[in-house]
Parts: sequence; C-alpha cells; structure tokens
Amino acid sequence: MEELLREVLSGSRMLHFEGTKKDEAPLVEAAGRGAGYVEDEGALYEKMTVRKYLKFFAGLSGTEKRVRSAVEQMHLSELLGKRLSSCTEGQKKRVRIAREIVRGGRGLLYPEPHRL
Repeated sequence: MEELLREVLSGSRMLHFEGTKKDEAPLVEAAGRGAGYVEDEGALYEKMTVRKYLKFFAGLSGTEKRVRSAVEQMHLSELLGKRLSSCTEGQKKRVRIAREIVRGGRGLLYPEPHRL
C-alpha cells in the first residue's frame, strides 16, 4: 500500500475524486474526504452472489439505493444472481468498483486505471 501511495503522489497512478481526474491530488486529503480504494484482487466473498455481496456492503453503509445506482453504473444487472467465484476477473473488478460506490465514498483510487 505504501508503494501505491508513493505512485499516486508521484503522478504515475491516477486518483479520481468526485468525478475529476487528479494526477497530483494529495492522497491524504482525498482519504480524509471519503475516498475508496479499489484493489485488483482479493477481498471478495466468493461464495456470495453479486447481489448479496453488494447488499452486504449497503447494509454497512445504510442504503439500498446505492446498490441500485452501483449496479446501473457498473452494468451488473446480468450478474446479480451469479456467484462471485464464477465471475471473470473483469467482472470482479466491476463488482469491486460497485462496492466502493455502495460505500458512498466521494472518490475512488484505482491502482491500475488502464486495466478498467
């Protein structure tokens, strides 16, 4: 994580904050204002369906409306009944981004934006 933070601050990674790309945005400021981090792998509950996974995080964040919005934004409707373990890596990436949308962060940090 420390290496990733250095890369963001050096400009070799991008930070998207409130819909605007910020190549040199201070990560500390973004984190203090509610930035989410979208990792490339891990941190998925593989036995859950996409729907249950997103609803789980909505429960932590307190809103079902965010789930609907995230599903729409990340084009996940066709995957809602699918187990995460059977999703492709690209689909899992979209689910991870949706999870951060559900959490309600004002910005997202993508470690490898060129792979989205």
